[in-house]
Amino acid sequence: MVAVELLVVLGLFAVVLVGGADGGAGLRGTVAPWLLGLQARATARMGDEENALQAIAQAVELRERVVPGDLDELGGLLTYSHAKQLYYTVEAEALLGHSNEALTRQAEEAVLKFSDEEAPDWVFTDRFRMRFEGVSSR
Repeated sequence: MVAVELLVVLGLFAVVLVGGADGGAGLRGTVAPWLLGLQARATARMGDEENALQAIAQAVELRERVVPGDLDELGGLLTYSHAKQLYYTVEAEALLGHSNEALTRQAEEAVLKFSDEEAPDWVFTDRFRMRFEGVSSR
């Protein structure tokens, strides 16, 4: 799974580079919060709580202002759904050793959203990964 995650990070980093010298600040869609979600998980794995929590907060803020982009229109694996954002947040927090009722609710919400095969952004791999890794803040 780590190799796949690295490929996703490299791919998204390439998208940011294509965004120009401003570091991709003009990116549309869910790519920007997705990059922050990946950053949160990576920094949490390294035990960097401050940067992990900052990335989570920034991703939440960006989510509120997302304007769908080309990748979002393709859907599936190429979009950073709200369920995936919840999952990345819970995973980062769990990696930091955090556990509370709010995280448990977020994990349960992510599981419910990933279970809805009729949802337009449903992706089997996301659901499988979450169940395989046993995402839980408990």
